[in-house]
Amino acid sequence: MHFGRAAEALGIAQPALSRSIKLLETALGVRLFDRSLRQIRLTEAGEVFAHEAAEIAGRVTLAEQLTRAAGGGAPLRLRIGFISSAVFGLLADGIRIFRRQFPDVELDLLELTPTEQLKRLQAGNLDLCYLSRPLDGTSPFAAITVLPSAIVAAIPSSWKLAQRKTVKLTELADLPFVLSPPHHSPTWRALVDAACREVGFQPRVVQESQETLVVLGLVSGEIGVSLVHQEVRRMSMEGVSFVPVADAPDYLSIDLSLVWVERAMSDPLRAFIDIVRREGAKRRKLSAASAGPARARR
Repeated sequence: MHFGRAAEALGIAQPALSRSIKLLETALGVRLFDRSLRQIRLTEAGEVFAHEAAEIAGRVTLAEQLTRAAGGGAPLRLRIGFISSAVFGLLADGIRIFRRQFPDVELDLLELTPTEQLKRLQAGNLDLCYLSRPLDGTSPFAAITVLPSAIVAAIPSSWKLAQRKTVKLTELADLPFVLSPPHHSPTWRALVDAACREVGFQPRVVQESQETLVVLGLVSGEIGVSLVHQEVRRMSMEGVSFVPVADAPDYLSIDLSLVWVERAMSDPLRAFIDIVRREGAKRRKLSAASAGPARARR
């Protein structure tokens, strides 16, 4: 945000830089900078253009690195931690697209609890975490929400509640629960407990597991019900029905998020984040489009 320093970094005179920016603004038909204040800043259009330009520049650098790797240089590697349910949802889509676009980048995929992911990220042993928030400990890192996910109840298909279009939390009060243990995701477990207490009961947890497939397997075996994010429905396990929770408080929604260390940003990491972010935006649009006609019918 300083023309003099920018010109010096580019090795050109400041008047020449100012003319180049003016020509660019004329060609685009928008103002990229707000010069009305003592400190210049990007306009909204400028921020969009800067982001897209940085992405293009990053792809050029990544192409150079891939070319060197193909010529016998050091292979590129991306280390990704993920929660177990992610492989059935958005992360799987991102991995598939990334591998097609960048086949020379080696992916190390590690299934880890959210807490363990953050520990390894802090220690420099991971490049990227894919986890669900809210979660304590993410604030020191860079993070984006790629897909907000509502809560659904996982109910044994043979139970009457499984035939309902929606259920209320109060209707689960007398049922046994299968949940992840507090040490696995303490923030999430605390929020589930708080939401149940708000409607007058404490969930009676009869079994715990940090593995989503195990939780669903126990639900299928009629051990109890569970609360999971709606992306888990993609697992489609026999004997389990997923029913939206009509009165779930807003804080009980889950943000499926990517978390990384900003100073450790690399071109493969940036490319992967952009792919998952775009896929998440597509899925949100599809969800909104399908929800619109449903609301209209009601």
